[in-house]
Amino acid sequence: MCYGLIRLSRIEGIIYAASSPLFGAFTNNRALFEAAQKEVIIQQGLKEDESIAMLKMFFTHAREQRG
Repeated sequence: MCYGLIRLSRIEGIIYAASSPLFGAFTNNRALFEAAQKEVIIQQGLKEDESIAMLKMFFTHAREQRG
């Protein structure tokens, strides 16, 4: 979700499991991450291993379904 939209929505916190090295703005831009943490509570890595395994299974299955 766009950080600007998070701020405008007055969302107090973000909790996520798996980071994306390709698309993760917070994890790839340390300055943005540190600035955002002062205004929004950000918790990362909650059940990360399980989440990564589930995502891999989902996308493997989706690719197999497409043929």
